[in-house]
Amino acid sequence: MKNKFWKIYGIITGIAVTACVAVLVVLWTFLASYEKSQPEHTAKDVTDMFYNLDIDRIISHYNNRSKFTDSHEVVKKAVRDHIMGSDYTYTKKMSKYTSDNPAYSIKADGKEVAVLTLKKSDKRGMYNAINWEIADIDLGLHLNLTNEYPVSNSKDIDLLVDKNGKFKNGFINLFLL
Repeated sequence: MKNKFWKIYGIITGIAVTACVAVLVVLWTFLASYEKSQPEHTAKDVTDMFYNLDIDRIISHYNNRSKFTDSHEVVKKAVRDHIMGSDYTYTKKMSKYTSDNPAYSIKADGKEVAVLTLKKSDKRGMYNAINWEIADIDLGLHLNLTNEYPVSNSKDIDLLVDKNGKFKNGFINLFLL
């Protein structure tokens, strides 16, 4: 009789422990999926892109990249110089933040270098969680890298323009917002 009791007790205990482990694994994956579905997770990934100076990926998400008219290497150097820093952080950009399009200010050494805007992805994650993707990385750059822009008073900036009032080759007119 005692032997039968301990055998049943062991089986029930084994089933209960297995069920508890299974519940904990499902709970763990649910919480991990929930955490990944938060827009802050994507903002951290983009901040890591800045920290790693992944210029090609940053430029690929910059909506104003069609305005870049010079070589890709010149643009990459201008972007690298603009975002260069050692301590990258992100904070909510409350003036642009909405529940459908969260916005974050990315700062390098305390100076804002970009505004990240996210959008909901069409693809859902595990447990039907929302996935966020990059809608825009606004670097605040306006690059004019050609000779096509006339200057009204070329006497004031004769080192930058030729005799016809057009920018000299290689000059980057960089205006920060």
